[in-house]
Amino acid sequence: MQITERFIKLDTPRTSLIFRRYDELLETVYYGQRVPDAEDFDILSSHKHKYAHSCIDDIVAANMTFSCYGMGNDRKFSLSVKNHDGGYANNFLFVRAERAEKPDIDGLPSSDGAAETLVLVYEDRVYGLELRQYYSVFDDTDAVAVSTRLINRSEHAVVLRSLASCQLDVDGSGYEIFSYCGTWARERYRSRTVLHTGAFEQGTCRGSSSHAVNPFLLLRRPARMGGYLAFNLVYSGNHRECVESTAMHTTRILIGMGDSCLEIPLGGGERFHTPEAVMLFGKHRRDIAQQMHRFVNGHIVPRRYRGERPVAVNIWEACGFDFDREKVLAFADRAASVGAELLVVDDGWFGRRNDPTSSLGDWTDNEQKTGGLRSLAEAVRAKGLRFGIWIEPEMVSPDSDLYRAHPEYVLRNPARSPILMRDQLVLDLVRPEVSDYLFGCIERLMDLCSPEYIKWDFNRVITDAYHAPTLAGDAYSLQYCKALYALLDRVLTRWPHLLIESCAAGGGRYDLGILRYTPQVWTSDMTDPVERAHIQEGTLIAYPQSTMSAHVASEVCVKTGRRTRLCDRFALALEGVFGLEYDITQCRQEELDELRAQIAFYKNYRDVLLYGDYYPVESAEEGETAVRVVVSADKSRAVAEIFKLKQVFNREQNRYRLEGLNDEATYRVRIYGQEREFRASGRLLNSYGLELDAYFLKDRSGVYSNEINTLVLAIERC
Repeated sequence: MQITERFIKLDTPRTSLIFRRYDELLETVYYGQRVPDAEDFDILSSHKHKYAHSCIDDIVAANMTFSCYGMGNDRKFSLSVKNHDGGYANNFLFVRAERAEKPDIDGLPSSDGAAETLVLVYEDRVYGLELRQYYSVFDDTDAVAVSTRLINRSEHAVVLRSLASCQLDVDGSGYEIFSYCGTWARERYRSRTVLHTGAFEQGTCRGSSSHAVNPFLLLRRPARMGGYLAFNLVYSGNHRECVESTAMHTTRILIGMGDSCLEIPLGGGERFHTPEAVMLFGKHRRDIAQQMHRFVNGHIVPRRYRGERPVAVNIWEACGFDFDREKVLAFADRAASVGAELLVVDDGWFGRRNDPTSSLGDWTDNEQKTGGLRSLAEAVRAKGLRFGIWIEPEMVSPDSDLYRAHPEYVLRNPARSPILMRDQLVLDLVRPEVSDYLFGCIERLMDLCSPEYIKWDFNRVITDAYHAPTLAGDAYSLQYCKALYALLDRVLTRWPHLLIESCAAGGGRYDLGILRYTPQVWTSDMTDPVERAHIQEGTLIAYPQSTMSAHVASEVCVKTGRRTRLCDRFALALEGVFGLEYDITQCRQEELDELRAQIAFYKNYRDVLLYGDYYPVESAEEGETAVRVVVSADKSRAVAEIFKLKQVFNREQNRYRLEGLNDEATYRVRIYGQEREFRASGRLLNSYGLELDAYFLKDRSGVYSNEINTLVLAIERC
């Protein structure tokens, strides 16, 4: 970090962020590849106007670090405050920059292990408000963690209406914006927008980060500038991302929590601290993925989860609610025989739960099904497996003992009945007695069967946000998130080695906030490999393989009806935390042998697959082929996966290239599932021209859809 009279410079291992002071304002003059320290960086900025106004049409042309109404700015603001006199005009002037300790954020998770933190301090002296922006950098990643704190140093109360975690103003327009949107079973599909003038805005009001819009945002800078900018949010509730470009050819990016119906009163001496945002510059798209992965693995996911993750067998897709003790133990026998390490009993083990209409909230053992959870768990462990179980603690069924005893626990507006969705209502987790009740249920479950793994589900939208007249909309979303985090923290403090996998009707709460507590997420309820090729690509640009649960499912996908080969389902599941999600008790011997070989392969390369450097070489979104490579840190081992998504008749063979291998090394390349291999230099493998089509196993039986054809390469340095 370099702080001089005129410039402030913050470095990551490969990037630099530079601010320039002029009078009482601060401008961002550079964000890109790392540059050496210098006495000044005047070449980066020539603004002379005290308020940085354009002389033509009174628009702020400088790249400001912060914005609000009252500072001569007509773009979208990072802050909106209703002052004690009822007005909204504020003027925050830059006061100082200083080194600081990375702050804790009240009730919210944030990254750990920062190397140093810069704080920029601003004041509105008329209204007695102070604003602090925190920028933290790390030794092993180019990610920059940013958060903002507003402090009311006056004697008068104010009302906070919006406050972004991060504002970045940059030169140019025509940015290519990639957002990752979708819906249930179609999460995080890439969407592309080119913005020249106007505003691009996305977000959610669902009470969670959502299936619809992930908080991760990727921007490709105009060609004359080059490189990519990426942003994310360490938060699981309503969020908002905005990109605005003006006719002055400047662009503003705002990242933060949602502000729909947001009203947070701040009395004298009170403060508000935003969720932490993350921003990142990378020269290439792969730089974004790799640096985000390092940030998440090194500074978001707790260190105790850094090791191997168990290969799970989940019985849900095979059984639904229809299972008993005998069936569970039959799954355990088969799971153990193919080399799996964890058996998960999913929905239906509790209360009177034989369909989705009852018993959520009644977390008591249905012994008629389980024969007793304690002895069932012991029997599963006796077969050499760990025991896992599903819960959905945040929801309640109207047909439940809990609801009949405590209807007041349900989140609702007292003036009307709550909306019923998926036969469920939402528990008001903000109420301490509700949180205490749920912790007690989890405590009894842990005492009963001591699961090593819990799948924590969250299956519906929050629609009745009401806790008090001043706590609705996004204000409730914030308090709900804090209550959820507090409950998870309480559980993990009591049972620190418990592995929790987050699920929200699939991938509806896949974000950096939840990953502070649950190191892996059920990526999507869609298990069709054709669809998963897109879902997983959109996920892996922002989140590492170690967080992405991916299972081999049934031959015929229950959602699409598409029939695919086991080898192709395996290739997609290989990209994340590997598991099985179909009826393995009905498999033929040759299929069991293939599953056993697949799991052995995964275990052999597990460390590379979960924690290796990720190279997205070709995109599934381009239409024909996806190529993804993961390479160990020392470049001695790698796994390459090629997914052909379009089979074109009567044309020249596709040629392929890999990435990330040592140009000077020689590698042995084995084709998984075949007794075929070849040797090649890293330079050749990294260069376009590999004719690999002959290695794809073609299927002409007519049994399978053939909409995807996969190839897995195991690569070892000679």
